[in-house]
Amino acid sequence: MDEHKERIEKLEKQIEKLKSIAWVVVIVAGIFGISGGWGITAILSVKQNIDELKQEVAALQVNATTVNELYTKLRESQEAIFDSHVEGKRQELDSHISTVTADVNAQKHIISSIQNDISSIRDSYVKIGGKIRLRNEAYGRCIDLRSQNRNVIQLVECKGLEYREQTWTVDKR
Repeated sequence: MDEHKERIEKLEKQIEKLKSIAWVVVIVAGIFGISGGWGITAILSVKQNIDELKQEVAALQVNATTVNELYTKLRESQEAIFDSHVEGKRQELDSHISTVTADVNAQKHIISSIQNDISSIRDSYVKIGGKIRLRNEAYGRCIDLRSQNRNVIQLVECKGLEYREQTWTVDKR
C-alpha cells in the first residue's frame, strides 16, 4: 500500500517536472521566435511523456483501489467471524445464567415456603419446649439442643386426617 503511494508521488513529481520543462520550452520558443519543427517536436514529446506518466499513475491508482477493496473485504470477513464467535459465547453465557437463575429461584421458593410456615423465628420470648404459633394456624414445638448451640423448630401440622411433621435448625441469636 505504501509502495503504491510512493510510486504515485514519484510519478506525480515527474509529471510536474515535465510540465515545468514544457513551459520552459514554450517560453524559450516564444523568446527566440523558434516556431519551427524543433519547438513543436519538443512540446509534443513532452506532452506525450506527460500522457504516458498520467496513464501509469491511473494504473497505480486502480491497483491501490483494488488493494483497498481487498483489505476492506478481508477486514469485514474477519469482523463477521469475530462477531459470530462473540455471539456464540454470549448465548452460552446467557444459557448458563438462565440455568443458575433457575437453580437460585428454586432454592428461593423452598426458603420462601419454609418462611411462610414459620411465623417468627426471631421472637426472643419463645420458651424452650413451648408452642410456636404459625401463620397457617398450626402450632410447632421448640426444642433446645444445647450441645450444638442451635434451636430446632419442629412443626407438627394436622389438617383433618393428614399429619405432617417438619424440622428446621435455626442459629441462635
